[in-house]
Amino acid sequence: YKLGHYGEVNAAADTYVSWNWDMGGSSGANSDGSVTTQVRANTTYGQSIVTYTGTGSTATFGHGLDSAPDFGIIHTRSHSGDWMVYFGDNTDFLKLNENNAREDLAAVWNDTSPTSTVFTLGNNGDVNVSGRTYVSLWFHDVTGYSKFGQYSGTAGTHTVTTGFEPAFLLTKRIDSTDHWRIVDHARSTGNYE
Repeated sequence: YKLGHYGEVNAAADTYVSWNWDMGGSSGANSDGSVTTQVRANTTYGQSIVTYTGTGSTATFGHGLDSAPDFGIIHTRSHSGDWMVYFGDNTDFLKLNENNAREDLAAVWNDTSPTSTVFTLGNNGDVNVSGRTYVSLWFHDVTGYSKFGQYSGTAGTHTVTTGFEPAFLLTKRIDSTDHWRIVDHARSTGNYE
């Protein structure tokens, strides 16, 4: 990919990290939901990128995957707003740009879990305002490639089984305020305890 001369991603002499996912071939229209979306999906790896225009009322949006997503991120492209995170709970959400605990608001996911074809949104301004444009990323578990879920901490050594050795790990405490944390195999090669 190509980066312009923008200080937050390409300032002289600064060092950056970038994680990238292969979302498959070309984008295309998806009319699985009540709103037509533009989707670029890699069904082999259970990941897609979706763009859409908000309606301001509860609606369904096609995500282009062949299984229900376990994790998703939505952000407005045309206005400022929070990065809303779906983490497998259709009543609660997290914000990628904040360290808040989980929050409950039906106007986000409309208290409806994604299906194998669509995700449902209420009329919350960070996910579905009439006329605003949005981008969303959707992922589901793929054996040997990706795993999404929750676990309870033990305040000691704790093993979480994924079925493979992850190259990228994103964690966030959900029952209290705490930061998002990333560990990857290229920069963070130690055993974090």
